[in-house]
Amino acid sequence: LRDEGGPEIRSCFEDTEVVQQPAAFCDGMIIAWIAEMRKKEGYSKAISVRDMFAGGLSASCKRMSVATDQLLTYIAGKMTPVMQLTDTDVSAVMKRASDRVKQEILAENRECAQARGEKCPDVKCSKVDMLRICLAGHERVEKLNAETNNLLAGLRRNGFLRWKPDVKKK
Repeated sequence: LRDEGGPEIRSCFEDTEVVQQPAAFCDGMIIAWIAEMRKKEGYSKAISVRDMFAGGLSASCKRMSVATDQLLTYIAGKMTPVMQLTDTDVSAVMKRASDRVKQEILAENRECAQARGEKCPDVKCSKVDMLRICLAGHERVEKLNAETNNLLAGLRRNGFLRWKPDVKKK
């Protein structure tokens, strides 16, 4: 999509990082790439919160965290649902926004099928549809955070930030 999509599709990748992996979780290499991206964005220091899983504990992940000045913190086993920001403050908001757009896309696809005189089969989403669905969720989380500083509040509430950082100075 990034290479072959039209201008509208290519513009979706301007503010969005897309990382693909064969596994259903972030492995050590993906985490290392994310650390590199944060450093390139100009963050001189970062706090990285990770689950206690092999990828986050890997040697490559630890080396990259040192190289990019990331302070590593870990969430103890069985504590992720009540401490990890993704679980407490992001996933529900993102899922609701994504589901709303998914339903709109499916309705559009059914209408197109009916207009062509086709029986309405189970309609599958295309790659472009998947991009629209994911971006809708991402944009909703970003908007909510811009309006309410939701992510910083969640980090403080979950116990990861004892002092309030200076967001303007990063």
